[in-house]
Amino acid sequence: SEITNEAISTSEISSPVSIRINDATISASVKSQITNEFNKILSLLDFNASCSDIFRHWYVDGKLLYHIIINSADPKKGIVELRPIEPTRIQKVREVKLIKDEATGAEYQETLAEYFVYTQGTVNSPYTTVNYGQSVAGLKISTDSIVFVPSGLLDASRTRHISNLHKAIKPVNQL
Repeated sequence: SEITNEAISTSEISSPVSIRINDATISASVKSQITNEFNKILSLLDFNASCSDIFRHWYVDGKLLYHIIINSADPKKGIVELRPIEPTRIQKVREVKLIKDEATGAEYQETLAEYFVYTQGTVNSPYTTVNYGQSVAGLKISTDSIVFVPSGLLDASRTRHISNLHKAIKPVNQL
């Protein structure tokens, strides 16, 4: 709570975040569109009211995931909802095919497809590689429908994103 209170400064007068594109070398109409879309995303997240909770989830879990919902009847309307996803219920799957290079005899993997799989239960690994033709149980979601915001920190095996609080888990459990 103390870290969140120090990191997020809220005010009823102004938003805790803003976009600054004054120095960008783009036309005024593009700047206006970018600013409008930025404000739309803040509105969809109800960011002014929930920024502390959003930051807390990111800080504790080490990642945020949102499912982007687009109006299928009228895609030109763009994003209509950003639905938060529990990080323990989704995993990224990469389908690969093993190919043998005839010239050198070396085997390598060719990625055929990447997608996310959402399950009701907890997943064992945040990333899974499967051979072409294998299946993974759950709801398949395309990668461009998910916003993934990692902490930037990885565990020792460099396969799982961890939080800034990860080093504090062991001492807290010992207490």
